[in-house]
Amino acid sequence: MSARETLLLYPDRPLRLDAARHAELCVESGMVWITASGVAGDLFLAAGERYRVPRDGVCLLYTSD
Repeated sequence: MSARETLLLYPDRPLRLDAARHAELCVESGMVWITASGVAGDLFLAAGERYRVPRDGVCLLYTSD
């Protein structure tokens, strides 16, 4: 992933990020469900919220919007 890259999520089509350590995910609209390997529990971010991936591993992003 480059220093700044916009990713478009499609409903019911998860996006897999590999080795995304320190990537900052910013939700511009809708709601995003995040599952990151090595992180207890899932995260749900709404528009305007951010999350920095704490470690390497797989990170799955999903939206139903």
